[in-house]
Amino acid sequence: KLSTKAPVRLAHISNFAPFKQADRILEAVSRVFKDRQDFVFEFTGLECPAKDALKLRAIELGLYPGKIDFIPTLTENQIPEYFSELSGLVSYSTQESQGVVLLEAWASGLSVIANPNMGAWELGPEEAKIEANPIDLESLIQAIHQLLDQGNLKDRAGISRKMKEEVSAQAVGRKLLEWLQV
Repeated sequence: KLSTKAPVRLAHISNFAPFKQADRILEAVSRVFKDRQDFVFEFTGLECPAKDALKLRAIELGLYPGKIDFIPTLTENQIPEYFSELSGLVSYSTQESQGVVLLEAWASGLSVIANPNMGAWELGPEEAKIEANPIDLESLIQAIHQLLDQGNLKDRAGISRKMKEEVSAQAVGRKLLEWLQV
């Protein structure tokens, strides 16, 4: 595991399917590292050939070990603690029907870089969303710079509170009752 001494710690959580574009995230992160060294990056998730290939590419780029790390899949109980140690989440999927990891990240108070057409995007607090066009690598690079510039300055408790107010089971139930006019 990378040291948490870095001012900003970013991660991508994935099953490493092609539409998650982890290879493009690695490319963008590699380019950002040419401009700045104030962060570390972790690829977390499923152990699979695609993740192994990504690790080999990170070695070729001179980023692993040291600047990038590869973390095994986390259990449901490990996710809250892991998110509490991060500064932001990077998603770059070309498609995503649900976006559960986005909801989990926002509930933990994290800022998220993602495709604005992903499921759940509209549910996130505006101050915790950074858009990246999944077919424009430059937009991802700029989004990573933006997230790094924000660092740990976000009101994590406020972001989490907004998610609970808008998307929790109680909030959804309340909205349903209003909709049903009960």
